[in-house]
Amino acid sequence: MNKSELLTEQFNFAQWVESLKDLDEKLWFQPIESESWSIAEIISHLQMWDQFVLEHRVPYLFTVFPDVNPTDEEVNLPASQYALSGVTQKQLIDGFCLTRTKLIEELEKIAEHDFQKVLKLGHKEITISAYFNYLIEHDLHHKQQISAFIHACDE
Repeated sequence: MNKSELLTEQFNFAQWVESLKDLDEKLWFQPIESESWSIAEIISHLQMWDQFVLEHRVPYLFTVFPDVNPTDEEVNLPASQYALSGVTQKQLIDGFCLTRTKLIEELEKIAEHDFQKVLKLGHKEITISAYFNYLIEHDLHHKQQISAFIHACDE
């Protein structure tokens, strides 16, 4: 995926999350499957990962990454706790959209040719483009889960 396509995907996903403001609040906090997260927890999870990328990846794309590699649980547990802390649906969506907008703004600053630069994450090497493409795939995985849940509730 080139820079323009990555930015479009990031923007479109933020718009889709924004559209969830119209979702019934009962569905927002209901687990999407047995022993699974709610939509609120998923959106909080995505925001927490965006914040991690903004703080611990983007500033170091052209230098050496800090040795900060949290486990999924180190990010996911606080995300779940935050989503269930009393924050409103609107606040959570606004927070996600603000964080995603900051990420998009940072990506816009990167030159097109730099998206093919190879990064070293631990023992793995990956281009900037492939790294952000992976994050988009992660977004789309959760979008599919949420959409399937909403569709099943509509039937």
